[in-house]
Amino acid sequence: MESTLDSAVLLLVAILFVREGLNFLRLLRSPEEPSGGFRSIGIIRPLSFIFFLATDLSVSFIPLAMKSLGAAAPGAPSNILGGLPISAEMLCAGLATLLGGYVIDTHGWRPSFFTGAGVLMSGALLSGLTGSQGLFIVARGIVGLGYGLSWMAMRGYVAACPAQAAKVRGFSHLNAGIYAGNICACALGGRLAEALGFPAVFFISAGVLLLAAAFALFVQDPGAPRKSSAHGSVTHFMKDSSVSSLSVLITIPSAICLAGFLNSFFPLFARSHGHPASEIGTTFMLYGCCIVFLGPCIGTYISRNPARMKVFILIGSSIGAVSMLLFAFSSTFWTALVTIFLLGIADCIGFVSQNAYFLGLKATRRFGDGKALGLFSMTKKIGQMLGPLVFGWVATADAPAGIGLAGLAYCLTIALYLLAGKPASAAGQGVPVRNGPEEKRSADG
Repeated sequence: MESTLDSAVLLLVAILFVREGLNFLRLLRSPEEPSGGFRSIGIIRPLSFIFFLATDLSVSFIPLAMKSLGAAAPGAPSNILGGLPISAEMLCAGLATLLGGYVIDTHGWRPSFFTGAGVLMSGALLSGLTGSQGLFIVARGIVGLGYGLSWMAMRGYVAACPAQAAKVRGFSHLNAGIYAGNICACALGGRLAEALGFPAVFFISAGVLLLAAAFALFVQDPGAPRKSSAHGSVTHFMKDSSVSSLSVLITIPSAICLAGFLNSFFPLFARSHGHPASEIGTTFMLYGCCIVFLGPCIGTYISRNPARMKVFILIGSSIGAVSMLLFAFSSTFWTALVTIFLLGIADCIGFVSQNAYFLGLKATRRFGDGKALGLFSMTKKIGQMLGPLVFGWVATADAPAGIGLAGLAYCLTIALYLLAGKPASAAGQGVPVRNGPEEKRSADG
């Protein structure tokens, strides 16, 4: 049974590699898309595939690698300690996305991407070389800094397109590349860790990152540079009711649940049920498969209904909250798999709808694409930082009950968003899709 599962997983990985390779060859034959003057927006897909193949090789075993470096300090719960490297990585990534937004507004996407790639490689190498838990946390923080800069650069590349329809296609390409890389990385990372050890996987990750940086050298800018007409303070931007309600009541809670359950709680939960690192990495593929195979269909449907963007935000968030409540009622390994699948569906809907709604906010356009992207990404990273701490804390007591409380709290924030949200600063409930070059500049999330 195990060999059959391994064969199926490796077959899926091979299919994805072939699929991404064929997509790249198609881009080479047709270097320009009819995207309102935006050249080769599809090139972001192979770039994001290689980048996330590198960064996500270790995503399924970070808490396990932390525990392998030694026993927990006296009085420190092991579940919380195992989540600290993830929290450090997400905190630093959030800070870096904010910095990256300012860099993109002033210097374009390239400096942010290549600086981030260099920092990320150094963090990956340090992760493999360190022998102490404290230094490992520092190494993951360095990884977060590099990740945030490069991630913002790729989003900034898509955001540079002047036509809204091309932006939608660009984010679709970006998301597909991200999770194709994520699936392959999750499948290979756990198996490589079992065969070679955790440090070797970090070294391999650094090598693949070098390949991503080399590939980016050949990526052309999507359009002519534009001068920013942004103005306004950070405080004024965040005080906008549409921005603050989306960030605080939807983006942060959804990130807490996703990062807390998937990245921190589940690996330790699965290991406690006797599942090795390779199987844990395979289960992570459930989430990625939702994004790769269902995401494009869901995204296409959402893009055709721009006036209902806020409804889609509520639907996606509600599915995420239900997934937490489901696990609270039946905390088995199979229920955990269903929970991961539902989180994948929720993110398919949430990623597109939240970003598209954010695109249409007048406050976002006034503040500036890059800076607004950075702040919006930072709020998500705050949730991803808090997630491992929250779920590590609930796991030390009664995990099902604690996760159920997290789900109820998520339901409460959704209800508050429904009551408090007013589309005062957006045109309708979403973003009108336009194809012509006359479209005004808007931000991407």
